[in-house]
Amino acid sequence: MFGQPSFERGIPNVKPAPTNEQVREQVREGAGLSAEERKAAQRAYMQELQDRPTIKLTPEEIKALEEKKKREERRAA
Repeated sequence: MFGQPSFERGIPNVKPAPTNEQVREQVREGAGLSAEERKAAQRAYMQELQDRPTIKLTPEEIKALEEKKKREERRAA
């Protein structure tokens, strides 16, 4: 048991990920929702996005982040 990779042991309750075509089909079908339900879900999602708090950065914090990014780019080069 200890020497076997997990895929050989078989992991219970793990479903394979849906293929791209299956996902496209679900989107086309609206995942079984009516047009009104889809619109309501979209409105709720858009409202949730608007209700999320926005992060306000001070000019000093922005400058520090830009300098950090430049240092990382130089290090990567």
